[in-house]
Amino acid sequence: MVTCEQPNLHPVTRGTRAHARRMFERRDPYIEDLADDVINPRPATNKFSSLAVCRTAHMALVREGHAANAAGQWEAAEAKYAQAYALLFRSSSLLSLVNMKLKRGECELAEACYRRLLQSRSIPTSERLRATAKLAEAQKLAGAMRSIVDA
Repeated sequence: MVTCEQPNLHPVTRGTRAHARRMFERRDPYIEDLADDVINPRPATNKFSSLAVCRTAHMALVREGHAANAAGQWEAAEAKYAQAYALLFRSSSLLSLVNMKLKRGECELAEACYRRLLQSRSIPTSERLRATAKLAEAQKLAGAMRSIVDA
């Protein structure tokens, strides 16, 4: 198992109704800062003998993330994808990481991350399509959560 320095992932805290309303405002600076931390983590501090070894470690972490996701262990999957993304900054790893955030109910953070990911010109077309669909899903979920908070 590869041990990586965890990126600076700040959990979205839950609290009062007023805090919840602030969390669901459009373009909340707090959410945007969190999205920046997800998109731009500190690189892993591991030393690898070659890029091939680093890629192998990355793929092992991605496979572990997929297995955890399939088992419904979204927090563990999120951690594996975060470690993989910190090793090699691949958009596919980032997309999987953000998908776990959405599954865990962090819809506003996921929405901000998808928006930032879609701003990249280097994202492959297939991943751009997936991110666009997931952005729509995050926006729908965020709207539903806003309506509950405002009720």
